[in-house]
Amino acid sequence: MSLPVAGEVAAAAGVPAPLAAGTVVRIMTGAAVPEGADAVVPVEDTEPADDDGRSVRILRPRAAGEYVREAGSD
Repeated sequence: MSLPVAGEVAAAAGVPAPLAAGTVVRIMTGAAVPEGADAVVPVEDTEPADDDGRSVRILRPRAAGEYVREAGSD
């Protein structure tokens, strides 16, 4: 499955913009998960789907809630 990359969320970026259906964002460890996202796929389970980095291929899909933690739960 390949999806377009809508942006990137850094750990200190605050509250990210909502994620549009059918898109992904690159998210750094400790960053807030955007509204509309239901799982986090580790970078090791992805690969670029094109030469310009505008889309990503998901090699191992994740279930809803996987790799998502509530703030302060660690």
